Amino acid sequence: MFLIKKPVGFIAFFVALLLLPILDASALGGRNAEEQVSGKASSGGYFSLRGVSGREVAFGNKYGKGTIVIQYKEKRLYYTLGNGRALVYPIAVGKSYGRRIKGSTRINRKVVGPTWRPTPSMLAANPKLPSVIPPGPGNPLGTHALYLGWSYIRIHGTSNPSSIGRAVSAGCIRMYNQDVAALYKKVKVGTRVVAIE
Repeated sequence: MFLIKKPVGFIAFFVALLLLPILDASALGGRNAEEQVSGKASSGGYFSLRGVSGREVAFGNKYGKGTIVIQYKEKRLYYTLGNGRALVYPIAVGKSYGRRIKGSTRINRKVVGPTWRPTPSMLAANPKLPSVIPPGPGNPLGTHALYLGWSYIRIHGTSNPSSIGRAVSAGCIRMYNQDVAALYKKVKVGTRVVAIE
């Protein structure tokens, strides 16, 4: 039988047991224990989600194999593998609920090294935007883009990795460049995409 003779040792032992899951912030990809508990970074943003990229998780069978499922609230994209499993990736989503299209569509085009052109509404809001940004490090679409059946909505990389895990886009789904490159290889034109809150 295990006995602790001093009350201080007993209390320290149980405090350590209670704090152990919180201290391992790397399990969620957070920067520190406070971020894991609160879901917010000390800088005011959401904690880093890099730790979840491409991890296989349980996901149920509702959508069938080979479907992309975007979950706005979680800021996660799932690629279903079948048998109740999926690969999960962190994403950035639209700034507001009005910029989050829900429902089902398909990938209608895949591009490596996409060219970015602002939408008419972006130009109306900010006439100083360039009319085009060619492929390269400063391109807001990053390294790869999956064009969807919804006008102006894409799943793409980013030139701003710190935006992942936040609600900051004009409606598109942003991914880390390495994640969208991995997803790009797995999907084809015609792949079903489902977006839910």
